[in-house]
Amino acid sequence: MVESYVAEEAVEFCADNLSRVDPIGVPVARNMTSDGLEIERPLPGGYVVAVDREEFEQAHRYVLENSSEVEPYIVEHMAWLKVQYPRQEKSPKWLQVEHNRTFIDWIHYKVADELNLKRNISNTLEWIA
Repeated sequence: MVESYVAEEAVEFCADNLSRVDPIGVPVARNMTSDGLEIERPLPGGYVVAVDREEFEQAHRYVLENSSEVEPYIVEHMAWLKVQYPRQEKSPKWLQVEHNRTFIDWIHYKVADELNLKRNISNTLEWIA
């Protein structure tokens, strides 16, 4: 009962007070030409961030692992690892570590081979591989 009361009070507070505040974040100022067209320009205050190789590969693996087009390739790569390393086939942890270590290069060459064989590969898969 107390939790319900606290939740109700929080919702009422947010509804009453947050409706009058201005959002922060991306600036709304835009450059407009005399004919009303918008001129594209970079956001103010931007800066370049250097990402090291490990972070880049981790982000790349994340994109690959969460793409439905890549899913069949993940299954194929895991099967390939089991054939290449039959002694490790029963070790899910080893397979996952090896998959994480080798999948980016493996899919790169796999998609390149399929493109060379004139197989139908989507632009998305071609670019993320």
